[in-house]
Amino acid sequence: MLTEVTFAMDSNSGAPSVVGAMLVPHAHRYAPRWVERGDRTYVIVTVSPAVAEGLVARLTRLHRSVRCIGQQDVVAEQAG
Repeated sequence: MLTEVTFAMDSNSGAPSVVGAMLVPHAHRYAPRWVERGDRTYVIVTVSPAVAEGLVARLTRLHRSVRCIGQQDVVAEQAG
């Protein structure tokens, strides 16, 4: 199992914030994907659970205002 982590990129500062993370049954890693929705840009990476934990922890320390909306919201926006 790998973890898919979705970040929202702030359109003004370019600073990332964690939107959601979920375990996915991928057999391999995918290249990062960018999804644009209106004025929001999402970056989705698929990594090991340990790497995902480190990414989320580091962003939380660097950016105190980490936003969390549900991963399902992002998936719905991507499909929409």
